[in-house]
Amino acid sequence: MQFDYRHIPPIKNNSDSSYEVPCTVLDIDKKISSYKNIDGKEIFFRYISIKRLNFKTGEMIFDGGIIYEKAYNKYKEVPIIPFETYIKFKISHNKLLKIVHGVYNVYPLEVLTGTLETDEVLIQQKFNANYSELNEWLKNSLVIIE
Repeated sequence: MQFDYRHIPPIKNNSDSSYEVPCTVLDIDKKISSYKNIDGKEIFFRYISIKRLNFKTGEMIFDGGIIYEKAYNKYKEVPIIPFETYIKFKISHNKLLKIVHGVYNVYPLEVLTGTLETDEVLIQQKFNANYSELNEWLKNSLVIIE
């Protein structure tokens, strides 16, 4: 049974105006793709399939994203798919990027101490409060996302 990600608030990164949220990586494409960045440098990545929270309802949904080839090569021997980590949501050139940078522990301290909230109403209220800023950020960025 998968851990309830509603217990985990998104992480706001002020340095690059992004948010990181927990996800489960379900698959990593075998094919390497690439694009050229603003400086003309070729960037290599792989497409990924993930499962993450719908930011408005708290239900789990399937989604996609990328993992850069450097991150994939660094961590490809560590995780067994599926694995849990964070995915970064970042807006760049009016596009929403969804990027996994590596394998990170997503579990809050409450998991270790056994003090997680168990009341469904309180879990949902906490989720709504935790994700309100991220939803507002997406709304103000004119990005449509579930």
